[in-house]
Amino acid sequence: MKAKKILIISHNPISLKQNNGKTLKSFLNDIPPQNIAQIYINGDYIDYDSCNIFFKINELGIIKKSFIKKTNIGSVYENKGTDIKINYANNKKNNLINNKSIGIRNTARNLSKRPFVEIIRSFFWKRAKPIDDVLLRKFLDDFNPDVILYQTSNIAGYSDFVLNVKKYTNSELVLTITDDYLTRKYNFSIFDYYRTRELNKKYEECIKESKAVFVIGNKMMEEYRKKFPEGKYYIAMNTYDKTISSKEYKPKKNRFQILFAGNLGLSRWKTLVSLGKVLDSISTDFSIELKICSLSNIDCKIKRSFEKIRCINFIGALDGDELRKEKENSDMLLHVESFNKKDKIVTRLSISTKIYEYINSNRCILAIGPSDVASIEYIKDNNLGYVLCSKKYNEWSAGLKNIIGNTNLLYKYIDNCRKFSVQHHDSKKNIKKIQNIIIGDGELEKK
Repeated sequence: MKAKKILIISHNPISLKQNNGKTLKSFLNDIPPQNIAQIYINGDYIDYDSCNIFFKINELGIIKKSFIKKTNIGSVYENKGTDIKINYANNKKNNLINNKSIGIRNTARNLSKRPFVEIIRSFFWKRAKPIDDVLLRKFLDDFNPDVILYQTSNIAGYSDFVLNVKKYTNSELVLTITDDYLTRKYNFSIFDYYRTRELNKKYEECIKESKAVFVIGNKMMEEYRKKFPEGKYYIAMNTYDKTISSKEYKPKKNRFQILFAGNLGLSRWKTLVSLGKVLDSISTDFSIELKICSLSNIDCKIKRSFEKIRCINFIGALDGDELRKEKENSDMLLHVESFNKKDKIVTRLSISTKIYEYINSNRCILAIGPSDVASIEYIKDNNLGYVLCSKKYNEWSAGLKNIIGNTNLLYKYIDNCRKFSVQHHDSKKNIKKIQNIIIGDGELEKK
């Protein structure tokens, strides 16, 4: 395989913790870190094992540069041969600041996803012309990429930036789409109409300019192929390293632990609260614990909601080894999606990275969510776990009573996952296919 240089442009950095970061990391396994660089906008953890040099863009710097052209838009972080990993989330001072401002930050994050605010953000990205930033140009000149891997975003101005970087570096472009941002959430909002119209135009431009578009599954590929027929679409499933051993499942007497490890956003926390109430109502013969592990900084409202549920134990963020131990101590691994219509618009075509990890964890999967969301469909259609698609809590209660403590049924789903993984989740084969199309040394098999 040729030693081409790959520049990643994404919202989040390559990561062992955050979902989009995990997707990027899985695509680039076995590529030397000196052949990878990244431009990203948000995130606290820099994974120097996968990449040697990062350029972090500060959106406040983007706003300032819109008015003062000499303003720097970001900073470079580089691995100079040390073993140091920068993890701002674990810095005590920053933790103190975060704990004091979680509510404000979460409110700002929610506001930033409003159509009007997304339009404003896009306006500043276009006005700032970040490609003209002196430090960024030096970063691009020094690295001199051959291929840009762009993890698409909900801001039209980001796509403008990517196309400008492609032109400046004369690089090939590959897109990876993990979520659907192109469908309108608010049918009667003029701002949402304008936002989705502009974003669709930019996606079309990027797709025309790209040599390949990676999508997360069949459902997404079918829809995007109809919308943008010029694209060369490939299904690129996330991969999981099977060499990481997972202990065989051994049930425990009078104790049952369910683990959720993932993002609480898009109202998933509400589904967890509803599940917790149902579990509290049925936990008579068994001691049932619902452990929730998430990188999310939860605000007071969510925290209070969790604390009211007897079985819920929120344990926050865990590193890789800690999370592996929690999985091994669990009887069931949980995936949830929101039943809210606006949240479904974003998640309906996506398959969470953690599902691929769950499949290889020697534990039964429990999935709760709408039947027409891709991740729930994936588990249900392939018989990979116990699925609850109804909104009726009495049906949840009956279903949970059927599965909790039912050793034969738990083992059945574990065995189904094991067989499915052998057939469809060969990490080495999937990585080779993905890298062949990114680097251009071969063709990825189309689906």
